[in-house]
Amino acid sequence: MPARQNHHVGPPQSPRKVTAGLKRTISAFGTYFARDGLLAILLLGTLLAMAWSLEQANWVETPSLLLVTAVALLGGIILSRVRVHAVLLYPVGILVGLITVLLLLSALPIASPASGVSEILYRLAIWFRALAGGGMNADRLPSAFLLTFLVWLISYVCTWLVLRHRSYWGAVIIVGTALVVNIGIVEHPRTVEPVLFLTSAMLLRARMHSLKHDPQWNRTGRVSGSRAAWSTFRDGFVLAAAAVAIAFALPAGKDLRSLDGMYRIMHSPVERLSDDLDRLFAGLSARVPGSYRVFGEQMALGGTVVLSDTPSLVVQSPFPVYLRARVYDVYASSGWRTGPTEDHDQKWFTENPSQKSNKEGPPVAITVKPEFPSDVLFVAGNIINIDHPSNYEIFASPSYTLNLNNKLQNSTLPDSMKSIARELQTYASSRTATRQSGNRLTKEDLQRLLPFDIVLLDLVLDRGTPSQALVARKDAGPPDLVSVQVTGAPSSDQYNLLVSFPPSGPDVLRAAGDKYPGWVVDRYLQLPSMLPQRVRDLAVEITRVVSTPYDKAVAIETYLRKNIPYSLMIDPPPYNRDAVDYFLFDARKGYCDYFASAMAVMLRATGVPARVASGYAPGEQTKDGTFLVRDRNAHSWPQVYFPGHGWVEFEPTPSQPLRPITSGEQQDDQSSPDAVGGQETTEDEQLGLNLSKELPFGGGTGGGGLFAGALWLLLPTGLVLSLFCAWRWMVSRPASPQAAYQRLYLAGLLVGIPAKATETPYEYARSLGAVWPEVKDQVWEIIDTYVRYSYGGPNAVHVDGSRIRSTWREVTSMLLKRLLWRV
Repeated sequence: MPARQNHHVGPPQSPRKVTAGLKRTISAFGTYFARDGLLAILLLGTLLAMAWSLEQANWVETPSLLLVTAVALLGGIILSRVRVHAVLLYPVGILVGLITVLLLLSALPIASPASGVSEILYRLAIWFRALAGGGMNADRLPSAFLLTFLVWLISYVCTWLVLRHRSYWGAVIIVGTALVVNIGIVEHPRTVEPVLFLTSAMLLRARMHSLKHDPQWNRTGRVSGSRAAWSTFRDGFVLAAAAVAIAFALPAGKDLRSLDGMYRIMHSPVERLSDDLDRLFAGLSARVPGSYRVFGEQMALGGTVVLSDTPSLVVQSPFPVYLRARVYDVYASSGWRTGPTEDHDQKWFTENPSQKSNKEGPPVAITVKPEFPSDVLFVAGNIINIDHPSNYEIFASPSYTLNLNNKLQNSTLPDSMKSIARELQTYASSRTATRQSGNRLTKEDLQRLLPFDIVLLDLVLDRGTPSQALVARKDAGPPDLVSVQVTGAPSSDQYNLLVSFPPSGPDVLRAAGDKYPGWVVDRYLQLPSMLPQRVRDLAVEITRVVSTPYDKAVAIETYLRKNIPYSLMIDPPPYNRDAVDYFLFDARKGYCDYFASAMAVMLRATGVPARVASGYAPGEQTKDGTFLVRDRNAHSWPQVYFPGHGWVEFEPTPSQPLRPITSGEQQDDQSSPDAVGGQETTEDEQLGLNLSKELPFGGGTGGGGLFAGALWLLLPTGLVLSLFCAWRWMVSRPASPQAAYQRLYLAGLLVGIPAKATETPYEYARSLGAVWPEVKDQVWEIIDTYVRYSYGGPNAVHVDGSRIRSTWREVTSMLLKRLLWRV
């Protein structure tokens, strides 16, 4: 019987082998930490300074940015140790960052934890559609995602740069730029973060320098590697302390206002993108008083705004006027936008034959002097003439595609166009109409059915039967002006306006009636199909006891002024909510954009054409009679159309006087309880704020003072670093006798004893020793070694490296004393 054999998969590991493996792991970790651990710690210090600054700014609710930075650093350390080509690992790091950020965001209240990551992805998709399609978005979650992921990405990339590529400046510049930008924007910049950044960055530089030269130090045996590393690290700490001390000793605030020009140059790309930033990040709360408003093609209804006391315009006018920059005709749930427009030159506009079809008052001369370069001319009333080269942006005549077969495809058309489409469809499908046309319906047949102000542009036939009709509405009135643009570059030149205002007395406007032109009905009764019904119901309830459009406007204006308080501090509407509905029923407070939007929307819901204008309120009258318009006077207000009169301005915002007297006549309608005194009560007064106080670091104009405040702490670094590097080079051991002589020549220049062109080296040694007797022997030794080494060759003299080092240190020590004595 064969003997039984025992089969083992492998020998069991003994505790001794396990312990040995653990020791090797610990040893490898200790070796790595001894070399790169301190680098990682110092890099973490610079990254935490940036993350802490962003977190304290409180741009938007985010996960702990300090935690995100630490996790990104750890991920960067792990991946940087993987011996795979970096290109293959970059996507891995980005993917890890995306997953980490999504998981952290899903726990935030603004992300609805019940839905989790899926809702975050859905809301991000909405934001990206707005980005690509030119839409508006006030959702704060995409902002939180972008900020958190940006912190991750910066931390991860900088970890790679330092630990894998040994690139110091790339990492420091990236982190420093993020820190400077954030400090330059927030209203109350802190000093702890810059100090932490400067100290960590300089110590990081010292550590990287010692790691770079450590092999050379150990190989040459000139000095112990650990001793040199400690010396370099010590010098880096002294350098950091000196830089911070000099930074706090430098003048700040108004003494650095000259840097405002640098700020404007660096900030100009941001200004060019301001319209896009405003529409995509409307939900972010303002962090600092703005220099002036962005009057772009879209006006998003967002969160808290802060306006400064900076002068914007100086206006000379016989009475207060509202100066508009732009008007908006299309309301979306998140704000307003301007429909299709076309540009015309000044001659075309002023010579247009229909320019004076509305009733107008006498001409009024107005002079406007902008206090900042603007590409917009701020205008009032109906323009007669402008003495400044300009282009006129007007609404393009609208065109519509009427589907004559499918009524559902006409659901987005204005009501007037829907009825025309039904009439054309009925006629086209009639056998009688077809026989009268000789079995083929022509454009002329349909044109006879259309109103006089509608032109049939094209007719699409499907097997002889009309399927689509392209029509356009002709504007029978004056050109529907959107804005007036400066010809050429933005300008701050003074310009003169000659304008007129329609009669706006209550009796006159009550008698105007409601026979609106077709182009007014088509464009200015538009409302989104998803507008909540309770907004329409509220509008009907407010106006149920009045009949004329004017009285409806007054009733809604009074309701808003009386029932909803004014406030600059408001949370943005949730991503899935209509902004006007949110303002009327949830927030129950807001600023001018919300008041103007609510009045225009509710008027449209009751059949009264209205739109929103943005620009500046009248401002304050000065002793010389002019009106000083400040940034805090940036304003939005509704305009209501009255047949035969045109656009008339109303004022539902309770912080402003009841209504602007734009025609020079006194208003005799005091139906609103807010029509008292006409004194402006701003939100700043309600909150007890003083916007005219000097901002941190001196404020400045256009934000340059804040930028200067950041540079106040960071610019001295370059100066101190340059001086430090130069001194370290001077005191370091010369590589050869020639190098020692060159530095001695430089030392002579510093103490005011330059070598003469006619002097030999020995003559220069005598001259230098006579004036600087403290180092006479050392100077002679250095020069003698240099002469014998230069003319006799390396073999002619034995060069004692330690002796040269010792002698040169004595010279630099006496040099420092002499320089300090001279100071």
